[in-house]
Amino acid sequence: MIFGKWSDEKLAPRVQAMVRDEAIVRYGGGNIMRAGKIYNSLRYHEQRQKHKSDYENRWQELLRGNNSGEMPAKRLSMRDGWVRDDSGKLPLLDELLDQTNTIIEERGGKQHSDIQQPFLRNLIFPGDVERFPALLNFILSSEILDIAARHLGTIPVLSKTRPPGLRFMESNAALDPGDNGPLRASQNFHLDLHDTNLVYVLVLAHDVPEDGGPWHYLPKSVSDRACKG
Repeated sequence: MIFGKWSDEKLAPRVQAMVRDEAIVRYGGGNIMRAGKIYNSLRYHEQRQKHKSDYENRWQELLRGNNSGEMPAKRLSMRDGWVRDDSGKLPLLDELLDQTNTIIEERGGKQHSDIQQPFLRNLIFPGDVERFPALLNFILSSEILDIAARHLGTIPVLSKTRPPGLRFMESNAALDPGDNGPLRASQNFHLDLHDTNLVYVLVLAHDVPEDGGPWHYLPKSVSDRACKG
């Protein structure tokens, strides 16, 4: 194998420098992302081929094995890069909301160390996957996996880099010392540069009033036009 843990370790200091704002501005976020994709396609070539082959040849079998022998519902399909579900019928959703409410009661509105932006922080702590199993069970349920896999054309994987593939974020301007200033960073329209193609599964843990949002997203076709324009 040409690439492995040794190459990850060698590149780690340079990668840390490249994901800082000044490097992104200097080299371009798209260029940095393309370089990362080239490296990862070489580093994980065998896994990538296996995931694609298993999706093409064994996906129904794998879904049943992950769902007590039953095929999951196929109610939802992504169109133009998104799909919205208001049914409340996604698997394990009630358990997920119960457990995230416990996290909110313990940690919401408080300062924590894992700050992504001054107004955005991660509320998942070490050991929470074991303490709150619905976090992982929901995202790995067969119905959710199938929606993502049909969009990606391969078996999806959770990211092991930052940001991790499992997050529970609090967006709270009250924790931001500069909340009286203009909107900035991810408060404005933006494109995430973590990877392409990727699928976000976003669950709103609490209702958000108009004065607490609103949160917007653009379909893929609109984003493409904005990038070209």
